[in-house]
Amino acid sequence: MHRPHGLLIAICLASATPAIAGQVSDEARPPAVDHHMHLVSPTAAATLVPPLLPEVDVPPAIQNVLLDRVRLAKDPERFSALFEQPPLVLHALFPTWLQGEEALETAEQIPDDVTLVPHSYRPTEGAAFVAGTWMYRASSGQMRPMTNFFMHLVKSTDGRWKISAEGITANAPPMPQPVDAARLLRELDAAGIRMGVALSLAYQHEDPRAENEWVAAQAKESGGRLVPICGINPLADSAIAELSRCAQEGVPGIKLHLGNARFDFDDPAHLAKLKNVFQAADEARLAVIIHLHNGTGGADSAERFVQEVLPLVESVPVQIAHMGGAGPGLDADDALGVLVDAIKRGAPGTANLWMDAASTVTSESSEAELARIAERFREVGLGRILFGSDRSSQNEAPVDAWKAFRRLPLSDQEFARIAGNQAPYLRQ
Repeated sequence: MHRPHGLLIAICLASATPAIAGQVSDEARPPAVDHHMHLVSPTAAATLVPPLLPEVDVPPAIQNVLLDRVRLAKDPERFSALFEQPPLVLHALFPTWLQGEEALETAEQIPDDVTLVPHSYRPTEGAAFVAGTWMYRASSGQMRPMTNFFMHLVKSTDGRWKISAEGITANAPPMPQPVDAARLLRELDAAGIRMGVALSLAYQHEDPRAENEWVAAQAKESGGRLVPICGINPLADSAIAELSRCAQEGVPGIKLHLGNARFDFDDPAHLAKLKNVFQAADEARLAVIIHLHNGTGGADSAERFVQEVLPLVESVPVQIAHMGGAGPGLDADDALGVLVDAIKRGAPGTANLWMDAASTVTSESSEAELARIAERFREVGLGRILFGSDRSSQNEAPVDAWKAFRRLPLSDQEFARIAGNQAPYLRQ
């Protein structure tokens, strides 16, 4: 099959950055390729994050309390009058309820430009519950969420509403964060890594074509430094057609996410569809990157995969994401053990089997975890291990992922071996 980007990939892989080569030894040099990154379109980003709840109407008297909660924060006497005495406050910076003056001092710590937007209002006789979001105006002019809040209000004897208790959360509600080629390239440059394998999240969409096309277009803008991989849901009716279209466009591989697809190895229909996708990928000469962990399966599922699915690919590489788990950490050691045993006995399909270590090692991995991961790397064979950061809008950036990876109890020569590994689909 014609690969229009193949020569460009080969050139990029061969051209190490002179500044990197001159600054560090071969043993300390970062990997040439980050084999597990994600490009995320605005549409895909929106599907990853639950939208903020809509604003609800509250009575004028309650709305005035929400306005004064911000407006009077710098006027201690009038601010204190907003609260039923003694007030009860749970602030994000304090892991316990505060009462009295300490509670008021904590509650006063609020920016001037915040707006309290209610999402829920539930009145009862003489009391009310309000929950919502603190919103602030960003430099772009857009209103952005800062934190969540909830408060209990009571009606005092003079008929005014007062806050009897309130709390806020430590973190801001998540917002959709698209990830384009420019962002990934900046992060690769910061890590000294030449190339990235850009996985599409199209397997999350009922119609995957638009997301896959967006990822391919972004990769094209990178000048060959980002290699696009189409996302396919193996259970979708569109799976084979979209796989064929991606092959015709010159994309070198597909990504399957069995957890996202809610795949069940014990369901004959599911297994049949997965086999069809693997056979079609082999015929189209497309590499398969698979998130094997389906959320429920372990060694039994991995054994079914080794026995019934893996032998169907004879000519293309198969890359097991996250060392058979989902990350972070080595979270599917039983399934990995099945894969290791298959490799050792030379089971069909394992000759071209690779393991990416995306998010397997983190900055928080314990010494015991690091020792176990290093042991598993050696059992798999260092020549089959691919570095990956699992970078998207979350997870560690490549520079931090490689720094965490270097915590493993491996020799400099072993690190150099892994850093030099490049999946075969990059050399087509």
